[in-house]
Amino acid sequence: PAAFDVLIGSSWGGAVAAALIAEGAWTGPAVMLCPALSELRRHGAIEAIVDQIAALPAERKAQCLIVHGDADETIPVADSVKLCAATGIELEVIEGGNHGMGSIAADGRLLRFAERVVSSEA
Repeated sequence: PAAFDVLIGSSWGGAVAAALIAEGAWTGPAVMLCPALSELRRHGAIEAIVDQIAALPAERKAQCLIVHGDADETIPVADSVKLCAATGIELEVIEGGNHGMGSIAADGRLLRFAERVVSSEA
């Protein structure tokens, strides 16, 4: 298989990935798992990040994917639904998925999600 670079962040790492994308520090494909962006409210940064991502060109947003389990009790899936509605980033909801999302790594879905955002680079 071909090698490729994809930023993958889970929970707080997903929020950091979103911040890097918003600031333009990461311009490649990204998969954010259950991003804890709501935690950034404490730091007053969430609105700026959402606005900056929403302003990105559609081609750039197509390189990004948010994946969230509908059984996540740590960061509600509703947070990602709102984030995707506000930014235009695609959301993949994992039925029965919890916050750890280990099942998608084990069954190969995480790799397929990474390949999907990489294929959007063209």
